[in-house]
Parts: sequence; structure tokens; C-alpha cells
Amino acid sequence: SDLSIENETHNFQGGFAGKAVGTLIKNSTVKANNLNVTAKNMAGGFTGYSANAELVGVLSGLGIELFNAFQLNTFLLNCEVETTSLNVQAIEKYSGGMSGALANSFIVDSSISGTTNITADSYAGGMSGIAALGQSISLKDFYDGRKDLTGLLGSLLSGVLSQDQENVLLSLTGISPSVLAGNEITGSLTVTVKDKYAGGMIGQGDGVKIISSSDLESKSYVWKNVIGKLNYAILGRKNTISNLKEISGQSHIGGVIGEVKTASAAGILNKTLGIGNFLGFEIENITVSSIDTPGIIYATQDYAGGFAGKAMGGKVLNVQISELQKVEANNYAGGFVGYGGTGSLAETGALNILGLVKISNLLNLAQGLVLDINECNVKGTPNGFTVKALGTRTSDADVTKHYAGGFIGKSTSVHIRNSHVKTLKDVTADEISGYAGGFAGATETGGLADAANEDTEALKLLGINGLLNAVPYLVSDFKNTTVEYQPESEEAV
Repeated sequence: SDLSIENETHNFQGGFAGKAVGTLIKNSTVKANNLNVTAKNMAGGFTGYSANAELVGVLSGLGIELFNAFQLNTFLLNCEVETTSLNVQAIEKYSGGMSGALANSFIVDSSISGTTNITADSYAGGMSGIAALGQSISLKDFYDGRKDLTGLLGSLLSGVLSQDQENVLLSLTGISPSVLAGNEITGSLTVTVKDKYAGGMIGQGDGVKIISSSDLESKSYVWKNVIGKLNYAILGRKNTISNLKEISGQSHIGGVIGEVKTASAAGILNKTLGIGNFLGFEIENITVSSIDTPGIIYATQDYAGGFAGKAMGGKVLNVQISELQKVEANNYAGGFVGYGGTGSLAETGALNILGLVKISNLLNLAQGLVLDINECNVKGTPNGFTVKALGTRTSDADVTKHYAGGFIGKSTSVHIRNSHVKTLKDVTADEISGYAGGFAGATETGGLADAANEDTEALKLLGINGLLNAVPYLVSDFKNTTVEYQPESEEAV
């Protein structure tokens, strides 16, 4: 049987639920031969929107019971979208095979089968169009609750809290990342955006965790806190995309995630909190294959990569990309990452927070911002794979540089370990303006000024003397990284 849920003028359309806020859904399936879901914004094969409820009462006085009283995130646990053909479309933003958007919520041990086509103007992903912090912080346009949650933390934060208690409390006001763990996409997968942010799993993510479901308890303080109430036994799976066909759009296009970056919960953290808790993302244990399909990552403008178009400030571990055919972008094309760099302190006013935080150890700050990639490999089809930066110099006055690399197009202060490129056939960039390399197109060292987007006021706020502008301290660092080229003689006819 076929199912069509199509409403181009309204938001929140899903195969199971249009909107799930603070909801637990487990062991549930949407089954249809052909499933078509269309919304103006927030279209999903399972839910249009999966978000956290937020606590808007006076917290002080509730005392320690607070930490055991609430489960406000949405949890999709062992949910399936089972089809022969799945088509999900957002006319504007946020389209996903499981959920159109994910705000401070969880998708665990869930799967999508059948030929899958996800489309949006911006923000489209095989699992979710976006994976963000709480809805009042990251998706304000779709949030109708109290806009300013700062006061809710109240006097509780001035008390003495353990780190776990502090984390849980912040989660209640939306300051914690979305988590995807142990999810599988098994059918042929195509994700297309007219504008930006398309990924095999997620279109765009801030501080997101994509992990094995067996690691949930050790890596998510929210999960650790609510696991007793969920009455759910994890399947212990890794994350899999079995048949990636094509991910394409104008910019920020990736086999796993279009763009992923440091999250900053601007204006909400206060001076009692440290800087390290909510910055970097964590993505690990993912396998992406293109067994029966082309394996194409294509951006008509900038940022395309087999794993991510653009990645800023976080940790990537054990992500395996195979049967890749080609990665192309106007600029910043990489077999694994198009552009990798440090997270920015200046984004969304985060420096106003940091100005209140005494940074006693600059090195800790640097570590919180660096992109760290370990045990990640990219491998082509039996005929190899190609990486191209298509951009060209337009005039003598044009100083734009174009970057293409077998692993990373351009690296600013990225740390890469034990990571390899195999069956690379060709890397090309413009002969005048281009930088092309078997592993990296170009690599450079960034300084604090880069992290602050050259904002001198920001640097003053951090209380760091001007010498550090000139002294780069975040060094690009590659160890045990190799490139193997595809021998001509082994090419299939």
C-alpha cells in the first residue's frame, strides 16, 4: 500500500507524527510500499520534527530531585521506516528520512529501508536535516515557548553541583546536543538541496554526537540519567549507510554530514560554567558504502567531502568511506573533508559568554576548538575515485585559491592520525589558482585570531595579549597518514 502525506503550505509533516516534543517512541514502524511526505518546513519519513520540551518554571527550590524528575528530550528508539520507495521533501527547510529536524533529542537503533530520496531547499539528510541544540536556542523560528531561558537556571547554578548535575540541568533548558546512535540506512540513498547543507546522515549539526548505541551510556550524560526510565535495551549497533548514490547541492555537501561544527549556547551559560562542556562535536563508528550505486558527492559552489563538506572543531573517529566514485566542488573538495578547521569563538556571540569565563589554560581552549580525525579511511570504487575543485581564476585581480585533496581539501590546524586514502585515481584543481594534493590540497596553521574571526574586541575579551595574534599555536599535525593511488593497469575497461 502507498501513503502520501503532502502539504506544501504547512510545517511539521511526518509518516508517523508531524511533531514530537518531549516524547518517547520506541519499537515503532511506518510501513508503506511508496511513502511520500511533503511539508513547507520539517518533513520526515517518521517525524516531521523531534524536539525537547523545555522547563519553564522556577527551578530553585526543587533541589536535587530535579535531576531525577524530568525526561524532556524526544527519543526515537528502534523505529523503522520500511518502504520500497521513500520520498521526503521540504519546500523550504529541514527534510530527513527519519526526522526533518532534531533538537536536543535522540535517534537510536533506528533504520530506513527502500530507495530513499530526500530533498529540501536547505538542510536535508538521510536521517535528519539538522541535529541541533534545544529548540529555543537553535530553531527559534519554530519555537513558541519562552524565548529567554537564562533566568531559569537561577540560584541552582550558584550552588555546588557535580559536573553531571550541571550537565543535566543545562539539558533541561535545551543546552545539550542531539544524539544519533546505531542507525542504519540500507536502500539506495539520494539527498539533494537547492541551496546548502546536505548529508548522508545529517544536513547540518552543531555539537552533535553520532556514536555507536553501545557507547550511549558513557558518552551522553542525558542518556545515563534517563536510561532507567526508558525501559529499552540497546541493540549495540554502529552507524551504517549501505548504498550512497548521490549527495548534491550548492554548498556544504557531505557523505555523512554537510557541515558540522562547534556548538555555542550563546547568552545562556553563565560565569559558573566552564568552557569545555558544550563545544566540540563527536562523530564515530560509521561505515558508508556505495555498493550498487555511483557514490557521488557534488557541490556546485563550495565544500564537498566523502564524510563532511566542512568540519570545524570536534572529534571524528573510525569513519570508513568506501566505493566512492567522485567528489566535486567549485572550491574545497576532499575525499574525506572539503575544509577542516578550528571552531570559531566568535560565532553567535559566544565570546560574550567566554568573557565571563576565566580561561586559566589557553591550551585547553585550543584543544576544545581543534578538529581531530583518527582512524578514518576513504577508498574508491574498483576503478578508483577522483576529487576535483572546479573553480578557476576569473581575472587577474581574482585572488581566490581553489583546493582539492584526496583526504582533505584544505586543513587549518587539523590533527589527523592513522588515516588513509586508497585507490585514488586523480586530484585536480585550477593550474593557476589551484592547490591539489594526494592527501591534502593545502595545510596551514591557524592562530587565535582565526578562531576569533579576526575580531580584536573578542581577543580583548579573552584577556589574551596581542602577541598571540602573531604566534600561531594551533599546528596542523598529520601522523601515520598515507595515500595509495589506483594503478593504471588495474583499471577496468
